[in-house]
Amino acid sequence: MKARAVMKALVRSKSGGYRLADDIDIPDPRPGMMLCRVHAVALSPYDAKIVDYSNTPGAVGGCDFAGIVVAVGEGVTRFKEGDRVLAVTFGLNASDKTAGAFAEYALATEDLSCHVPNNLSFVQACSMGLGIATAGLALFQAPGLDLEMPRPKSADEDTPSFVLVSGGATGTGTMATQLLKVAGYTPIVTCSPANNVLCESYGATACFDYRSSTCGADIREYTANSLVYVFDCVTDASTMRMCYEAIGSSGGTYIALEAITPLVKYTRRDVRADWLMTPTIMGTPVEIPGTYGRPSTPKHRIFGTELFLLAEKLLKEGRVKNHPLEIRGGGLVRIPTYVNDLRVGNVRAKRQVVPLVRPDALKEIPLVALDRYCMKMRAVPALDPKQWIGELDIIDVNDMVPKFLAKAYAHDPHKPFAMHNYCSENRYLLSDLVGMYKEKLGTEMDVLPVLK
Repeated sequence: MKARAVMKALVRSKSGGYRLADDIDIPDPRPGMMLCRVHAVALSPYDAKIVDYSNTPGAVGGCDFAGIVVAVGEGVTRFKEGDRVLAVTFGLNASDKTAGAFAEYALATEDLSCHVPNNLSFVQACSMGLGIATAGLALFQAPGLDLEMPRPKSADEDTPSFVLVSGGATGTGTMATQLLKVAGYTPIVTCSPANNVLCESYGATACFDYRSSTCGADIREYTANSLVYVFDCVTDASTMRMCYEAIGSSGGTYIALEAITPLVKYTRRDVRADWLMTPTIMGTPVEIPGTYGRPSTPKHRIFGTELFLLAEKLLKEGRVKNHPLEIRGGGLVRIPTYVNDLRVGNVRAKRQVVPLVRPDALKEIPLVALDRYCMKMRAVPALDPKQWIGELDIIDVNDMVPKFLAKAYAHDPHKPFAMHNYCSENRYLLSDLVGMYKEKLGTEMDVLPVLK
């Protein structure tokens, strides 16, 4: 009798919340799906909310992941074994306990996956699938804004077609801004002033301080009373009220990611307001209690197929990029702690990502030798190595490389440290990082192979 193939996975416990299980069956890929070895996962507010509503003990959690295809199901044509992919799924699923990303292996739907280009690490790629799906539905489908993509050529190209993204510094907000820009619209956003530069780097034409009491009025003035479309990534009574104030006097459309308050909704009868559930992109019913349940929406699945094909093209061309990341260590067992950080509001303007796999071929993993002074420089955002190479492990370089390496250090030659790059596909970034440190420190550093 053949032994069961099992894996570790984060599942819903009988008492609520997530628990780590080490005896979950590795699922077989069904038609139209691929089984992937998960290399990295990203956390989202959805992961924090769904655990409170799901009542499916043993169901795997998580939505966003990237990894390598290890098996393909019947009918899969775009992907093959060995391909690098990013995908979106929806964990803690009452209708499919195997759906979920927080595991050593996960199922990817061919239509809702992208090839990962070689210049993108798994750590970066894992953070994009849910944002693509959510922003795409909100902007280009009903009950969202139902914008045309691309913007019709018949439109007056000299007249900006403004779309307001409330919460422009969120992960969904930066993806929405990029998709709007690609589609020919003029994205404007709300954010804190500290995030203006961030939002502008993703394509925002103008940024407005959401904490200002005149935010809505300022937007209405900026858009010359012409704003029609609003996507609210924050969705509380105060942001909804601000968005309503920003919409022009001719009315418009407002779409949110959470249930909206009737107290604000009906203050303007000329505004169509609604909210969406991203899992409808699967085309199957959303089986969540209360107002979160949805019937099957085949139209959304058809759209999702087109959207992820477009996203793959945009990724390859470098026209969309991932949200700023906060890379968290510890693997699956630490994810419940990080989910709680989301729940209590400790994560802002970054996506938390958790690497699950370190490259096996250590000979291919470079080291950048750094001294203690360089380590202190990590506090400078422009030099933060996490923005360049993914998960870091600071180790004593004397245990890994020859003694002569210490001669490269002018500050403290007896206590050098090494930065271990677990994203071997990002080796080209190391040369940039070394160049920056050389310029700042005026010292020489080497990129070396690991010595066994």
